[in-house]
Amino acid sequence: MEIHRSHSGTGRIRTVTCGLEPAASTKHELNGRASTASLRASAYTPVLAGITIGALGARLTGRRTALPVSMGGLAGALVAFGGVLAWASRRSSVCTVRGALRFVNAARDEYWLHNHPIDYA
Repeated sequence: MEIHRSHSGTGRIRTVTCGLEPAASTKHELNGRASTASLRASAYTPVLAGITIGALGARLTGRRTALPVSMGGLAGALVAFGGVLAWASRRSSVCTVRGALRFVNAARDEYWLHNHPIDYA
């Protein structure tokens, strides 16, 4: 949590550094488990379904040449793999976002207390 002083004397929070710290500690929160093994096992079926749906969709448009059908299959594979990747990394994404919000909120509170000191005297 760093406060940067600008030329006008007001404090500005560097939320980028507050948001990147939790991304480095996500692996520690997940006990060091990597999700690549489950990604390899679960990616084949949705990607093959995406290829099939994309190729069939391109073939049903009326163009029966190889290029539109193969491009439709490639687009379907990319969409399916993106979905699989998002689903497989949801746990680490939640940990990262939760930690980033915690750090950003702490930096925002520190900034507010710095600008509005509490005098108990």
